[in-house]
Parts: sequence; C-alpha cells; structure tokens
Amino acid sequence: MFKLSIKLFDSISIKLKIIIHFILLAIFSMCLTYLITYDSLKKEIQETYFKKLTAIREIKKTQIQEYIKSIKNDIFILARAPFVINASQELSRNFMKKDFTSLIKKYDKEFIKYINKKEFYDIFLIDIKNNNIIYTAAKESDFTTNLTKGKYKNTNLATIYKKIKRLKDKDDIKIIDFEHYAPSNGQPASFIATKIKNEKNETIAIIVIQIPINKVNNIMTGNQNWENEGFGKTGEAYLIAQDCMMRNDSRFFIEDKLNYFKQIKNRGVQKEKIKQIKQNKTTVLFQEVKGPICNNILNVQKGIGIIKDYRGIEVLSSFTPLNIKGLNWIILSEIDKKEAFAYVNQIKNKVLFILFLIFIFIFITSIIFSKTITKPISVLILAVQNLGTGDLTKRINIKCNDELGKLATCFNDSLDKLEKMTYSVEHFTKLSMTDDLTQIHNRLKFNHALDIEIIRAKRTNTNFALVMFDIDHFKHINDNYGHDIGDVALIELVNVVNKTIRKTDIFARWGGEEFMLLLLDTKLTNAVIMIEKIRIKIEKHNFKKINNLTCSFGITVLNNKKDTKENIIKRVDEILYKAKNQGRNRVGI
Repeated sequence: MFKLSIKLFDSISIKLKIIIHFILLAIFSMCLTYLITYDSLKKEIQETYFKKLTAIREIKKTQIQEYIKSIKNDIFILARAPFVINASQELSRNFMKKDFTSLIKKYDKEFIKYINKKEFYDIFLIDIKNNNIIYTAAKESDFTTNLTKGKYKNTNLATIYKKIKRLKDKDDIKIIDFEHYAPSNGQPASFIATKIKNEKNETIAIIVIQIPINKVNNIMTGNQNWENEGFGKTGEAYLIAQDCMMRNDSRFFIEDKLNYFKQIKNRGVQKEKIKQIKQNKTTVLFQEVKGPICNNILNVQKGIGIIKDYRGIEVLSSFTPLNIKGLNWIILSEIDKKEAFAYVNQIKNKVLFILFLIFIFIFITSIIFSKTITKPISVLILAVQNLGTGDLTKRINIKCNDELGKLATCFNDSLDKLEKMTYSVEHFTKLSMTDDLTQIHNRLKFNHALDIEIIRAKRTNTNFALVMFDIDHFKHINDNYGHDIGDVALIELVNVVNKTIRKTDIFARWGGEEFMLLLLDTKLTNAVIMIEKIRIKIEKHNFKKINNLTCSFGITVLNNKKDTKENIIKRVDEILYKAKNQGRNRVGI
C-alpha cells in the first residue's frame, strides 16, 4: 500500500505534488503550532503570573512588616523621651485636679506634633497605679476612663494594657490585632504598647499608639494604584487574620461597590453583614474570606494555587504568613483567572483563525507563495520551541502586516514582558543572598564566594587572607541597651569596616555579631596591617548610645593545595578564639 502510494505520487504533476506537499505540511504545521503555542503559552503565562504575584506579595509583606517594625521603634524611643516621662509623672499626680486641664494643654503640642509627623491616629498615656487613661491626643470618649472598671474595659486597648502591665521586670513591646473600637466611632483599631519607666527604672505608666487602618490600606492597595503595581484590572493584595476577616479594604469594594455587593450576596453573605459594610464604609473586620487557607490559618505555609476568593470567583493566588509577633496574619496576592488567561484565549482564537487562513492560502497559491508561507511558519515554530525551552532572547522577525505579523508582534511583546518579570525574580534572588539588617553578604553568599576563591587560588597559585571577627561582649550591649540598639551598633560597625576595605574584598555577616572578610590576593603581613587599621578605627569610633565597642580578629591564609574550606574556616575560628582568650580587642594570627 505504501509502495503504491509512492508510485501514484510519482506519477502526478509537479504542481499537484507541491500542492499536496504544502497542504500536508500546512496541516502538520497548524496542528503542531496550535498545540505548542496554546499549551506552552498557557503554562508559561500561568507560571509568569504566579511569579509576578509572589514578587508583589513579598514586597507587600516586607512593607507591612517594616511599617509595624517602624512603629515599634517609634514607641520604644517615645517611651524613653523626657517629655513623655515628665508628662506621665505630672499627669498621674494631678489626675482630674484643678490644674489638670492646663497640664493637658502643656503637653498637647509635643504629642500632636509627633502624631502628625508619624501619621498615627492617637497616643495614650495610662496610669499603671490607678488604670486611668491620663492622656490621649484625640480626646475621644475613652479619655480619663478606667481600663479595668470603666465602660471600655473589654476593648482591645484594655487587653493590651493588661498584658503589658502583667510583664514582670521585662521591657517589651506588645501589639494587638484590629478590633472595632467604640470611642473611634467603631472603626477598626489596633494598638502597640510598652512601659514608661522613670530614672529609677520603675514603671510609672504605659504608652499606647493607635495604629491607623488607613496606613495599612495604603500599603496593601498601593494608594489605590493597582494597575501600576502590576495587578491589572482585577488583581489585589489583602490581609486576613485568624478570624478569617480582611484587615484591609477590598479593591472591588473601593472601585465598584454595586458589583462588589452583588458578588458577595451571590456568595451567600448575610444581609446584616452587607449592611454593616455599607454603614461603616469598609470591609475591614466585616469581609470574611472562606476557603482552605482560612480553615487552618495558623498552619498556613507560603504557596500558590488557583482558588475561589471571597467573591466566589476563581483567582490565581500567592499567599504566605507574615512574620509579626502577636499578629496571625496571612497576606494574599491575587488576580482573576479570567484576566490572567485572557491573553492565552485571545492567542488561541487568533492561532486558529490564522491557521485556517494559511490552509486556504496555501491550497490556492501553494506554488507562487510557498516560500512566503513556509518561512513565517518555520520562524514561528522555532520561536515557540525556544520559548518552550526557556529561551526568552529570540524574537520573531516577520516584516509584514498580515495576521502572522500581528501574531509575531503579540508574541514578541509577551517575551518582552516575560524578560522583565524574569529580571524581577532574579532581583529577589539577589536579595536572598544579602543580610537583611546590615545589607552586606550573608553566610550563604560568603560560603559560595569562598568555594570559588579556593579553587581560583589553587589553580593560579595565588593566595588570599580569611578574617573572622566578632564584637567583644556583645551580649552586654543587648542586655544593657536592648536588641534595637544592638542592631544599630551592628550597622554602624559594618559602615566603619566598609570604608576601610577594598572594593575587591568580600565582606559578610557570618551570624549574630560574627563577621567574615575575604581579602583577595593578600599576603598575611598585608592582611595584618589592614585588619589592625580596622581594629583601631572600630575602637576609636563613637557608636550611638553605647559610645565604644571593640572587636577581636583572627587571620589566616590558604596554606597549601590540600587546604579545604572546612579546614581554613576551622583554623581562623580557632585563631579568633585564641585572640579572645588573650584579652580581646586584638588581632590573632
């Protein structure tokens, strides 16, 4: 049968052979192009959106965590400010006496100035002996009330006050989640609190900052600029807590309230809940987020998936828990599945239409335009195959204005977007190699660099110096001044060292107060000179709050070709240990 077919094919005209050949080629090419383009592009688009959502999610996560951290730093500093200590003492002694009102006015200026500068909602001072609110900048109905007996004793403000008060001989900062707070017209309120102590280190009052929900909203909504943040027409990021309620406003509530209420009504949300959202003009603490993530929120790990959101619509979602002590929050970054795959469906229809036209065109003009038809198809197939292998550098070069040209333009535009998104992922990979506090290399990066330099030194018969050092008695600094001051000291120390070392040297935080230096192409004698210079600079530097600190150093070099990374690290660690035993603040070799 096959031989008969070959014989018949040989007997027909060249023109018919070309037509048959190109028809068969067209059919094969159309099927192959459709399968490769649609399936591969759909997979790539989905993966790209997940990467994009994850990248945005991590940015938002960092912004929220840094914002809470900044408030904790603010309240730590504020609790130790002289005017706050004076206000606490004076207002406690004269609470509700004749000159109490004048005392309030005396301190209002400083507190209100601070609130306006930091954009806080309110600041409270609470007398720890009598449990009275002795100062509040906002002067709402909670002012002068008692937090253990008064009408607001069951609020989250009272709860965090009691938690801080129960702490025994321990400085700490506590945060409590958002709840409806009656004195603020029932609006969502979260509080951060810590103790105020006098010069005798006696607790005299508790200071509380009321966190503004609008600041959290601005971070999560990007100041309502979702499209510029990469969320398209339907994407958003939001927070949910252990109660499965949102902790920021829904994008759809902000942009299209009528459609939003229609969707959640169809989802089965009760009329009373919808009424509360309308009355309070917010979805915070009202919009419930149902689904597998909320069913076991305390054990949620970061991940991605296609799920139904609080509107009952399928979305591509990237989620992770936040690392904020005291708050069990999950952050989700989502976009409607329909929008995410809209481009793929458009491509699918275009591909089908174009392939049909190609088939008709080849059938009619296969002889005249065979070259014109086959070349663009081959280029398109090659480009899609390159995309399937992960190569984003190849572009389709079809200089025509027909459907293939339009498809090529769309395809090239997609590759441009994919390249940009890939760059974003690489950028976040770089962040994973950097120490979050000091912004120098972390241990992972340093280990990788040391592996490379050992290989290079052995191959080129060169040498390098490895330096390990740490801060003398750093535990005393943390114990006496607190970990925040300790962190500031670490940052200052890194700045001092960075100003002395060369650009070619590799500097990393090894862990805690330990650091590593890799001095390339450096002999031991030169390394000792440089490190001694660093030691002296550190010793003479005036550090904030703690004034002075010293460091001990250990230096070694690559001894022979048998030296391994483990050997040289162990050796420099032993040298450092010896230097510390000999009295600290010295360079050991």
